[in-house]
Amino acid sequence: MSFIGNRIHMRAAQRAMEISGGIAPLALYVGVPPVLVAAWIAGSSELPPAAFLSLVGILLDHAAPRMRGVIPPSLVESFRHREAANW
Repeated sequence: MSFIGNRIHMRAAQRAMEISGGIAPLALYVGVPPVLVAAWIAGSSELPPAAFLSLVGILLDHAAPRMRGVIPPSLVESFRHREAANW
């Protein structure tokens, strides 16, 4: 079998699986067979864009409470005033 895995996709699938409590719960959430989730983690099957976005949602929801306050409010405010940040 040739290696086709994207390391970012593989890591996202691995971490989402850990957060979800296993391959079966993650597969149920994404709506695919568990064997496909295992293949994404192993890098032996390509992760579709819609599934990747579902995994990113899990990662962001899990990280949100820990990330509060990481970016100082002063920096957030300065970004709001930059034209490039608002388009």
